[in-house]
Amino acid sequence: MVRDESLSLLAEGYDFLPRRGWKAGRRWFRTRLMSRPAIGLSGGDAPEVLYAPGRFTRVGALPPTTLRLLQDVDSVNQLDGAAHRKRKAAFLDLLSEAQARRLADAFEPRLRARLSRGGRFALLPTAERLLCAAALDWMQLHNPNASGVWVAGFGFGAWIAMQLLMRRPETDGFISVSPPSNMYDFSFLAPCPASGLFLHGTADTIVPPVEVERVVNKLRSQKGIVIDYELEDGASHFWQDHIGAVERRVGAYLDKRLEENPA
Repeated sequence: MVRDESLSLLAEGYDFLPRRGWKAGRRWFRTRLMSRPAIGLSGGDAPEVLYAPGRFTRVGALPPTTLRLLQDVDSVNQLDGAAHRKRKAAFLDLLSEAQARRLADAFEPRLRARLSRGGRFALLPTAERLLCAAALDWMQLHNPNASGVWVAGFGFGAWIAMQLLMRRPETDGFISVSPPSNMYDFSFLAPCPASGLFLHGTADTIVPPVEVERVVNKLRSQKGIVIDYELEDGASHFWQDHIGAVERRVGAYLDKRLEENPA
């Protein structure tokens, strides 16, 4: 009988598969995870087994909790067939060696500048900010004739986007979805250089709406900007069953702003 190895997976993390696969001289092995039979594949040709058309489906393969943390609904690894290939082709076009070099060239001087200042700093949020700024540099390099620059983010990404907004005065607007204003300090938005939209759910128990309203009210007291704040009834922090509302509200807001300030 194959024993359950769920605890071993938790303890070993990414080393769980190699230890039982190629490091043990095996290309595949049987195990049990969460009391269910599982098969581990190892080796360079393993992806061909998983990605061969018609053998597996990606739709619904990830549990909702993992899906929200890693990729979210309709991401490339949640699509099959032509839709998957189209989305994958877009990513591969962006990940060519030349394109990756350009992004690295935009990131490296920012990292060196931060390191040169010395002192202690939190690596993850600092890297997030630097990578976000480098990505915007990269986007502007590839779209030199773009008529506007916007920043947008969800959750922690909303905090990063707002910090980027403060560092890029040419930004035309922002969209902040479920900003974690009870976990991170948004007081740096003084003054906020651009108008924008805050979008939140009334059923968000991770960041109660009242926490976002405090930030919105402070920004609305500033002159020269207009802050829109919209609440979606029944939406949670991760917008389960309300993704369509995000698309509809953000689209309507962008249409309104573009009509007010056409390119």
